[in-house]
Amino acid sequence: MQRIHLGLFQGANGEIYQRTELTREQKEIFRAVKVSEPPKFYSIKTGT
Repeated sequence: MQRIHLGLFQGANGEIYQRTELTREQKEIFRAVKVSEPPKFYSIKTGT
């Protein structure tokens, strides 16, 4: 099974924390243990 990664993407207008796409196997595991999938975006911050 592959790991789920969380990436930080930064630019002049802010930053985004985003997880990798879930594989079919990962989705099946979350369903089997009755746990919600983690959100695709953890944080979105705009530059001020």
